[in-house]
Amino acid sequence: MNKTVTVTGMEVKTKVGDNLLISHVTGTGVAKNADNTFVTLDNTSIKAWLQPVSTNTAAASNFWYTLDAKADGSKLAADTTYLDYDGVGLGAASDTTNYANKFSQDYGVTKDEVTTFGATTSPSNAAVGYVDYTFQLKAVNTNSAAQEIHLTQLDLNYTGTESPEENAFRVAVFCEPEAASHTDDSDYFAAGGTTLKKFYKTTTATYFTSKSGASAADKVTAITTFADEASSDNKLASVPADTTAYYNVVVRLWIEGEDTTCNSQTFAELTNKWSLNLRLDLGAPSSGAVNGNTIVNNLTIDHDSTT
Repeated sequence: MNKTVTVTGMEVKTKVGDNLLISHVTGTGVAKNADNTFVTLDNTSIKAWLQPVSTNTAAASNFWYTLDAKADGSKLAADTTYLDYDGVGLGAASDTTNYANKFSQDYGVTKDEVTTFGATTSPSNAAVGYVDYTFQLKAVNTNSAAQEIHLTQLDLNYTGTESPEENAFRVAVFCEPEAASHTDDSDYFAAGGTTLKKFYKTTTATYFTSKSGASAADKVTAITTFADEASSDNKLASVPADTTAYYNVVVRLWIEGEDTTCNSQTFAELTNKWSLNLRLDLGAPSSGAVNGNTIVNNLTIDHDSTT
């Protein structure tokens, strides 16, 4: 996980299929958004200064990082300790004048740099290990049988002119239905996050240790939730027959430090705009597709993109 990996800015565009509506959520959110905010297309701008982290679950409390890395991005020594991003990294910097927290200071990213960059993540003057895009779905199933919600597009596009062999980006998708015990719209979804549905990576992404991310200060652990595995079931939800249902979804993006392309040579010039394009469809899956759109099994990274 190399110290010199630089800036990533992200814009998100999500389109939904027939009988699905989307509403962007600011923050984590447990309340249901007002019905008049649900639309068919969401264009959201999220700008974050990302630095490498590693995880095997993508849970907010399970991201780790280390600055002891070789030139290829791998850990310098087998006994090098990973630092807890949620605990150590988000703690106070020793130089609070120039750095927002220890994570920013460890990577040498100053408050002024991030502020000038224009980050929209919180705090706006800090580097972050991951960025979340949170939204709610309203699914209207008028069919006499259950229908499924599937991801049918997951494209990360880069608008610069460089075209490196870079595969370190990872996406995790979480989805949660309404809470069984909710009393009104203010506590519609369960507090404390959502249920992990799937990890996504490019088809050519590789790890220093086979399909393993950091899971503690002293180890990496195998990841079993990739969508390209034969046992995967990557639907977000199953909507019962003749039902209108609401779901809270989190799409989490990070640079995986245990990926073999996470190094300064790969990322040195990748400082232009990235955009994450998603599509979700509600329907009955058939031959790996929903409503004629192929169900996504992997993240696609498109360099030299103008979209």
